[in-house]
Amino acid sequence: MSEGRSTSIGGVINRLERIPQVFAIELNNLSSLDRPRSLNRSSQYQGFLLLLEWVMIVGGLLILTVTEEFNPTIPFSALLLVSAFTLRGVRTGAFITRTGLEVAWGIFLFSALVSTAVAYNSGTALLQFYRILAACVIYYSMVSCSDKQLLWLAAGFLGAAACLAIYWPLQHDFSVLPGKLPVITNGGLWINAHLHKIPGPSIHNNVAAGTLALSIPFGLACIWVSLRQRRRGLLFFSTACTLVVCAGLFLTSSRGAWLAVGGTASLAALVWLQQRLSLPAGKRFLYWLLAFLLGAAMLGSLLVSASPDQVLGQVPGADGAFQSRIRLWSQGLSIARDYPFTGSGLMTYWMVHSVYAMPINVPYIAHSHNTFLQVWIEQGLLGVIALMLAALAVLGWSWKAVTRGFAPAWGWTGLAALTIAFLHGLVDVVFYVERTLPLVGLPLGFAYLLNRVPGAQPQNPAIGMTSQQKRFLGILLLVTCLSALIANHRQLLSLWYSNIGAVMQSRVELASFDPAQPEQSGLDGIRQTADLLGAESAFEKALQWNSTNRTSLQRLAQIYLSRGKYTEALSSMRTAWEAGYQDEITRFLYSDALVAGGQLEEAASILGGLSWAGYRLHYQAWYRYWLTQDYARAANAWRTVLILEPENRDAANWLHKAEEELK
Repeated sequence: MSEGRSTSIGGVINRLERIPQVFAIELNNLSSLDRPRSLNRSSQYQGFLLLLEWVMIVGGLLILTVTEEFNPTIPFSALLLVSAFTLRGVRTGAFITRTGLEVAWGIFLFSALVSTAVAYNSGTALLQFYRILAACVIYYSMVSCSDKQLLWLAAGFLGAAACLAIYWPLQHDFSVLPGKLPVITNGGLWINAHLHKIPGPSIHNNVAAGTLALSIPFGLACIWVSLRQRRRGLLFFSTACTLVVCAGLFLTSSRGAWLAVGGTASLAALVWLQQRLSLPAGKRFLYWLLAFLLGAAMLGSLLVSASPDQVLGQVPGADGAFQSRIRLWSQGLSIARDYPFTGSGLMTYWMVHSVYAMPINVPYIAHSHNTFLQVWIEQGLLGVIALMLAALAVLGWSWKAVTRGFAPAWGWTGLAALTIAFLHGLVDVVFYVERTLPLVGLPLGFAYLLNRVPGAQPQNPAIGMTSQQKRFLGILLLVTCLSALIANHRQLLSLWYSNIGAVMQSRVELASFDPAQPEQSGLDGIRQTADLLGAESAFEKALQWNSTNRTSLQRLAQIYLSRGKYTEALSSMRTAWEAGYQDEITRFLYSDALVAGGQLEEAASILGGLSWAGYRLHYQAWYRYWLTQDYARAANAWRTVLILEPENRDAANWLHKAEEELK
């Protein structure tokens, strides 16, 4: 009994002795609870800043996308975008997050700013610049988001794309613009007949297709995440939206978007196969080299079995006629040559192409059907350099992920979407000149996540070089550039002056030209009355440095022809012809000068093989000569048309009228 009491008393004493220890443990627990609360407050604060940041971005995007014309609300979108970018810096503690694209973004934005300044349509160009700025802001917001935030952004974009997939067929009239396949046309007609049409702005099928194709990788990624996390609601939403997007993409009849999705799926299969094979580092390069050679062989066999025009297809112009992509690209290269340093200006292709590359007095086609050529034309060489730097950076991210054997799923998602946009951009321009341009920042931001390694922070290691090697490389690069400048200074100065002259000419002429009323505000009349002394002086300086500068000879000939200085025009174009220039624009302008000089047979021989040569000359005979009562040259022009097209009854009738006036 006493022994039991002593045992119980000892137990009580032991418990009493442990009270301070328990109290200390509980105190530590309480203090540890304070840390999560502070962390929660910080997390809530960060979440609020992120929400506010994206509210500003979405607000800016809404302002930029609801209109195609500049209006007083557009500068407010720039304020929202800059505020969002600043807020991101506050949220992350870094004004600029180092991603490897800073130089590319800087050059691209600078070239876009220069192109905005030189554009003849300053309001539309400024709207385009703000859209480019929006893409940059979206990119830097993406790279600083967590996986959970990325999931919400991907799901939001997928939902918006699904809404577009529903809106487009309900807004599109399939009886006027049928699909490429009978099943698409029949399905579209059924939709038009049984479902209510949604009022709203018209969206081109290729623009809708580009956005829908871009969202497919995000839909598949959301499905994969929902399966891994067993989130049934997200799974249902992602699956339904992805199916709707695929159906909408099919209805758009955009073969370029279909091929882009198919090509990206093939590349994804190659990546998956490489990972399944577990190839050693030495054989991965051979694996991808073999894949590239097989792809090149398949493309080569396709080009051999069919003409390039059949492979690439044709594009419709404003008159409903079709033109080959190769010819359109060739005309685009001639414009890029005219504006190598500054570009023609943002959103100027529509008129610059028709007036200076075809050349006709009415707009013909909205863009060059190649995104990268479009950037070259409108932003010059700096824009191209920026794209090349960005492409090299993305290839570096991709190669590191492939050789590592693993990368975050969201990184692969962004790369797949970026690949779709790249492949589609080879045959069309679905983002750069459209209101959807800011979306480019979305896949680019996701693709950057390929750099993320589990358990480590994103890194951008510099090339392992000593300071002496860097100094030597810098000196070598500087000497090479200086040598090239000295050796080619005459050609470069000539190109610079011709670029300045072309900018001054297009700003004066196209700002005053109304394409809706080409007869009332014709280019001939503008060139006769407008002050083009600055442009002419720049062209003459260019010819002093290089007497065969093609741009200067062609642009001066256009001015001379419009002013009735036919001898000077013939002299300029004969110089260009004898210098070996036989491109389309040279042939058109040289033949114009020959017709004005009465050398009809030579003019017809030069025009032989050029499509719409007869149509263009027929129209020119009317507006340049007939309306100004120059009946002799009008008759010469219609005689040349009949040499090219002997069955042209309309030209024969007008020739008869001109001959009657000459009697």
